[in-house]
Amino acid sequence: MKNKIIKWWKNITLVMALPLMITNSVLDYYYGWESRELEEQAKELQQKKDEAFQYHSHHFLDSYYVTKDVDGNTIKILEHQKGDVILPEFSGTFDFLKEYDETPQEKVDNVLTKVFKPIQNVVGKVTSWFKWHLWEKWMDRKKREDLIEKGLRG
Repeated sequence: MKNKIIKWWKNITLVMALPLMITNSVLDYYYGWESRELEEQAKELQQKKDEAFQYHSHHFLDSYYVTKDVDGNTIKILEHQKGDVILPEFSGTFDFLKEYDETPQEKVDNVLTKVFKPIQNVVGKVTSWFKWHLWEKWMDRKKREDLIEKGLRG
C-alpha cells in the first residue's frame, strides 16, 4: 500500500510539476522581456522630451556671439553668459557608437521579441474587440432601460 502511494505521488508530481515549471519559465521570460521593453520605451520618450526641450531654446540669433575655432567650425556663444558654448550639431561624428556588438541579453531580447510581440498583438486585438462589443451591447441595453424608466418606450 505504501509503495503504491509513493509511486502514485511521484507520477502525479511529475505530471503536474513539469508543465508548471515550463509555464513558470515562459512567464518569467515574458515578464522580464516586457519590463525591458517598457524601460526602453520610457527612455525613448525621455529622449524625445529632452530633444524637444533642447530645440525649443528661447535665445535669439542676435544674442549670440559667433566665432570660429581653430578648425574653422562656427561656434555660438551666448552674449549674456560668456563661457556657455553651444556646440554645432554633430552629423556623423559618433557613428561608430551605433555599430557595436549586442550583449547576450540584447540577443535574447531580440528572439523573445520575435516570439512574444505577435502573441501580445493578437491578445490585445482580441481583448479590445471583446471589450468594445461588450461595452457597446451594455450601452445599448442601458439606453433601453433608461428609456423604459422614463416611459418613452415600451
